[in-house]
Amino acid sequence: MWTSPDAQTWTLGRDLTTDVVWSMPFVDVTWGNGRFVALDGPAYGGDSPVFTSVNGFSWRPDSTIANLPLMTAVTSKPGEFAAVGATYLQTSPDGLTWAVSPLSSCGNGELWDGSRYVAVGTSICKSR
Repeated sequence: MWTSPDAQTWTLGRDLTTDVVWSMPFVDVTWGNGRFVALDGPAYGGDSPVFTSVNGFSWRPDSTIANLPLMTAVTSKPGEFAAVGATYLQTSPDGLTWAVSPLSSCGNGELWDGSRYVAVGTSICKSR
């Protein structure tokens, strides 16, 4: 986990691979609703666990452990986290329990701008 006060100088704060059982690095992280939520790379079988932390150092896996589809971007708005991947959207009120629904082509990046989600992908984002 790297941290920076100015996005110019970065400091390795902690090597998370020694703390968590998943061998893949986090692919995205967000802060919201009093906690960090990080997406892990694909685990064995292609599942993608989500981890939460209140301090950025101690992490715990989501309550479904490794049954979530691969997600590549996560963001938050008040009262909700949302993660997107190539074929699914996941939403969560707390970063621990997730609802999964089909989605197409919005899996490269995502953010909440204060009034709407903005996502980028390879074609038109749409629920299936």
